[in-house]
Amino acid sequence: METQDFLQTLLQTLLDRSNFSTIFNSVMMVNTIIALASLAFFIFVIFYVYENAPKYNMNKFLWVAVVLFVPKYMGFMTYLIVTTIKGGVHNNHFVSQEPFKNKTNESKTINKKFVYKVLSVCLMIVVLVGAIYIVDREKLKPKEVEGPTVVKSQKLFKDEYKDFTGSEVKEIWFGEDGILELHYDSQVKNGDLTIGIYEYNNEPIEIFETDEEGVINIPLEKHRIYKLIAKGVHTKGYYDFSWEFNKNE
Repeated sequence: METQDFLQTLLQTLLDRSNFSTIFNSVMMVNTIIALASLAFFIFVIFYVYENAPKYNMNKFLWVAVVLFVPKYMGFMTYLIVTTIKGGVHNNHFVSQEPFKNKTNESKTINKKFVYKVLSVCLMIVVLVGAIYIVDREKLKPKEVEGPTVVKSQKLFKDEYKDFTGSEVKEIWFGEDGILELHYDSQVKNGDLTIGIYEYNNEPIEIFETDEEGVINIPLEKHRIYKLIAKGVHTKGYYDFSWEFNKNE
């Protein structure tokens, strides 16, 4: 049995044996708790930096800004590294100054402070460059689809494009047996376009003709996942699908 067939069978079994709305509500509750916990931790980090920075003679507003605007908690990690380095410099300075109060020790302390400042600046530069790369790395990827974003709402699957190469997928399933009344319309000015409705294992149920519009009725089984797939190669045009589901009496 292929992997997709196995996953389809497993998913259908789970859906048949459980209340999907209960599962959905549970997932939403878990996601909400995680989001609130993340928000609470982020607020704690901001207050921690705001209160802790002055202890190291560091500008609290600057470091709060770093924590706020550098993504992936990289700003906070940088703050922890800098305070650790500065704390080590302070401890070394304290140990060296207590037994010996002379010009040589003062010179070493000045050198350590200078090294600390250089390391802090270098570290901040590295972190900021890394943050910029993380934010912009999606822009570095070659884009295959040009045009408005595909609309995939509960009962819509449509897009209009100037140069579309790739595929777009909309999954459809219902909790009861019934008939899917599918309205379709498409136009291709350049390139190639293939649109069809498939079983979850990619077995085709119906392949639609392009540059045509019409209505087709397709019987669907409960808790079985179907897929609308649009595949294009340098395609200019549009497609527009909408549907109504009529459950069996």
